[in-house]
Amino acid sequence: MSFVVAVILRLVAWVVLWLGGLAATRAVVEPAARQGAEAFPQLAWPALALALLGAAGAYGIVAAGWGRWMDGRSFWLRLPLALLWAGGAALLVLAAVSALARVEPLTAGRVTAPVLLLAVLGSRLLWVAGLLAALAGSTLGARPAERRRRLGPGRLGL
Repeated sequence: MSFVVAVILRLVAWVVLWLGGLAATRAVVEPAARQGAEAFPQLAWPALALALLGAAGAYGIVAAGWGRWMDGRSFWLRLPLALLWAGGAALLVLAAVSALARVEPLTAGRVTAPVLLLAVLGSRLLWVAGLLAALAGSTLGARPAERRRRLGPGRLGL
């Protein structure tokens, strides 16, 4: 039971780090974008690193849980499921790129790097596409049934 609580607390910590990094990045980059700056402020890089680190941690925990659940499943179940996750991620990326193409008219034809960064970080479609790509990878990376029988349970005895 304490293992589940630890995983949930770790997931909450990663999500808080992710959202805090997004808020910090927005707070640092938005004034530069409004002024039409061509370059990023120096504080944008650590804030962006926090956001990406938090997202990677949260996605990693979710993908590891999904991969653990897929351990021992048939390859013929995992392959179509991974293709479904990857196809969904690709479609979401295409939709997000289409939405990002509409950023230019909103900025009077002058898209600068800070404006584009804010548009990319604000795109929920890209964040969901990243999660689907992580799920596809963990689906393909799950151990097949014969390896699980031969090697026994994975780390932590699960």
